[in-house]
Amino acid sequence: MLSKKSKVAIVTANFNVKQLIIECLSTFGFTDVQSFETTHEAYEVCSRAQYDLFIVEMDMPDNPGVTLMQRLRSTGNYGFEPMLFLGSRMNESTLNLFLEFDVDYVLMGALDKERCEAKLKYLIKTENHLPEPVQKYRDAKSAYWNGIYEMSRDLVDDLIKMGVSNERVMVLKGDILAQEQNNSEAASYYQQVLTKNPSSLCARNKLAKLKMAEGKYTEAKLMLDEMVELNPHHLKALENAGFTNFELGYDDLAKQQMAQLEKMDSDNDTANTVLTKVAIREGDYETASKRMEGQDNSQEIAEELNKAGVKLVKDEDFEGAIKVYLDCLRLIEDEEMTAKICYNLAFAYAKLKNMTKAREFCERALMADSGLEPAQKMMAQLNKQTA
Repeated sequence: MLSKKSKVAIVTANFNVKQLIIECLSTFGFTDVQSFETTHEAYEVCSRAQYDLFIVEMDMPDNPGVTLMQRLRSTGNYGFEPMLFLGSRMNESTLNLFLEFDVDYVLMGALDKERCEAKLKYLIKTENHLPEPVQKYRDAKSAYWNGIYEMSRDLVDDLIKMGVSNERVMVLKGDILAQEQNNSEAASYYQQVLTKNPSSLCARNKLAKLKMAEGKYTEAKLMLDEMVELNPHHLKALENAGFTNFELGYDDLAKQQMAQLEKMDSDNDTANTVLTKVAIREGDYETASKRMEGQDNSQEIAEELNKAGVKLVKDEDFEGAIKVYLDCLRLIEDEEMTAKICYNLAFAYAKLKNMTKAREFCERALMADSGLEPAQKMMAQLNKQTA
C-alpha cells in the first residue's frame, strides 16, 4: 500500500529527469524522496534501508538499471515493492526479465510531466487496489519466499482452478515442485511455459538449474550459454553459466562470465569463489590469495589450494608449493585439514633441506592430528637424524 509517507528512491544520472520526477511525485504528496546517480550507490543505501517505491532509469552510467532490481531482490529485504522503469527502448530479453521479476510498470519514450504523472497515478491506483488474482499470486510467492510451501502450493492451485495459468503462476508452480524434490513434474511446468513463450529466460534458467542439481552440467551449459548471450544482464543466469563452465573445465569462459557478473554484482560470492579457483588452476596464486581474504567458503578454497600445492610438489617447485600451503593454512580451521597441510609443508621444507622448518611443521601436524601416519614417520626420521 502506497501512501504519502512512503519512501521513494529515484535512480537516474540525469538531473532534469530527477527534478521532473520529484515534481511529479509531489503532486501525489510524496515528500520522502532520495535520489541516486549510480546503481552502485543506490544498492549500497537501499540494501540497508527499506524503500517503498523505486523509479529507475534503465540506462545508467555504471550498470543497467535492471541489475539493481535483481541485486535488491536477492538481499531478501525486498519483495513486491513497485518499480517503475524509464527508458527509450526495450528489447524482448529485457521484457522477459521484467516478467520474471514481477515488474509491471515501464514508461518508455520521451519523458514529460503529463506522461509521468499519468503513469504514477496508474501505478498508485493499481498497487492500492490489486485485483484478486494478482493479490493471490503475490501472497503465494511471498509464502514461497518465506518457506511456507504448503500455503504457496494451495494458493497457486487456487489460481490455476480460477483459470489463471500465466507464465508467472506456472513458473511458481514449478518452483514449489522443485522445492519438494519433484524435479520431473517441475520441469514439465517450466516446459509448458517455454512452449508458450520460447524466449522465456525465467523458465529456461529454472530448467538449467534442475539440470545442474542432477549433475547434468553439459545439458545445463548449452542452455545457460545461450541465455547469457540473449541477455547478458541476467545475473542469476550468468552465475549459473559461470559455475557450470567451471565445473566442466571451460575455465576461460567461466572466467569471462564471472568477471562480467562481478562487474555488475561486486558482492557475488559465487563469482568470487569461481574466479579464485580459476586463478589457482592458472597458477596465479597472488590473485587467488587477494581474492581469498574475507571469503566465507574458505575451506572449499583451501582444498583447491592444497591440490595446487600437491601439483607443484610433483613438479618439484617446492618453494612455490610452500607459498601455496602457507596461504592455505591461513584459511582453515578444521584440524584434520590443518594436519595434512602442515605435513605437506614439512615435506616441502625437507625437500629444500630446511630441517628446522620441516620439524616445526611436522610437530604442528602431529599437534593437530597425533595419529597422522606420514607425519609420525617423518618425525621418526627427523629424530633419527638428530640423535
